[in-house]
Amino acid sequence: MNNVVKSGLFLFLGAFFSIGLANAQIDCAGTILTAIETTKTASFSATPTITTSQRDGEKWESVLCTFEYQRNFEDNQYLTRAYIPEENLTLISNDTGNYAIYKGEFAGEVLDNPISVLPEKYYKTIPVKEIETAQCTVREIEYNSVPCYEITMESTYDTKRLERIFTASGKNWNVDGQKIIANQTMKRVFIIGKEDKIIRAVYSFNKDGILKYGIDMGDVVIKENDAELFATPSNLLGKFLTPQILIMKYKDKSSFSS
Repeated sequence: MNNVVKSGLFLFLGAFFSIGLANAQIDCAGTILTAIETTKTASFSATPTITTSQRDGEKWESVLCTFEYQRNFEDNQYLTRAYIPEENLTLISNDTGNYAIYKGEFAGEVLDNPISVLPEKYYKTIPVKEIETAQCTVREIEYNSVPCYEITMESTYDTKRLERIFTASGKNWNVDGQKIIANQTMKRVFIIGKEDKIIRAVYSFNKDGILKYGIDMGDVVIKENDAELFATPSNLLGKFLTPQILIMKYKDKSSFSS
């Protein structure tokens, strides 16, 4: 089947990278798990592109969203801000709640921020045992001018093999093993900073080799961002279930008619 891309911004995976040393000798599972823990507490700014795939008849289409993103990790919690230019929408999460600002002027509290904690959202449900038992290959690459490891991990759908793995490790096959099968993900690609251990990108593919979803964090700058970026907006117009409801309510309004 063909894989059609809706946006010209998306390049095939290999085009992002300048290939360096192939088959680097590192502990794949350990490197991924360390990167997950390191990224969890990092503060940074980035320009992520999220890609999701959907079926259109016999073809698969890739739908993209690119935006600006800032995140601080303070007192064991996340402060996040994202600006999505296609929607003219800003999303903020802080210790008081989640907020959306439409057109820079219509602000409201929302039940949930769909892109608050990135890139964790795209790997937090992966069972640790899947990472530990997957077959991995590694390359050293340049990613946005940063030396990185590109780790490709491939899981098995052989239930007998999985059952042997989990039985040998003393894990509960009925719980952990079935999670891997239900995930329907055969291959994942992690891009990890070689020195800072920050996750730059994650891509997940189904058993047919089709990209399910992925996130490319773009230009990552590791830093503490200005606290004012995450402040609760003033003049809130109420509470909304989703940011989309706020957009629909004020789509045809401006500051002169609100």
